[in-house]
Amino acid sequence: AMVAASSVPVMVCRVGSDDRPERVVLAIDRDDVAPGGAPGLDLALAVAQRIAERGRLRLVLVTVDPDVPAAGGETPTFDETFVVGEQTLLEALTDRTTPGDIVVKGLATFGMGLGSHVTIPRLARGLRGRTVIAAAPR
Repeated sequence: AMVAASSVPVMVCRVGSDDRPERVVLAIDRDDVAPGGAPGLDLALAVAQRIAERGRLRLVLVTVDPDVPAAGGETPTFDETFVVGEQTLLEALTDRTTPGDIVVKGLATFGMGLGSHVTIPRLARGLRGRTVIAAAPR
């Protein structure tokens, strides 16, 4: 509720087990590609790209939609892309990430993760050992 009430962008982070990550993973679910999801997706993409660039880490995409909208007019470049098939996003992230990875997930403006397909607390619990960052726009 506090995130939804904020008048400024909010980042929530649960720190993982490894202090030397090698990958930043941008996680995109159905809410992110729905109308109203773009602000959260744009913020999450900007955060993921900045962390990857500054830390010289690989940038990986795990998505339900292979056509990722370009944030700020720039087409993102990923080192690896995994499209979620029949799996849920959480199942795909569990299979495609390892402890030490940094997982970045945007929050759609219409749900702020509270009624969305993948809630941030559930994501953090399911991805033990990974750093999970939730980016909520305003």
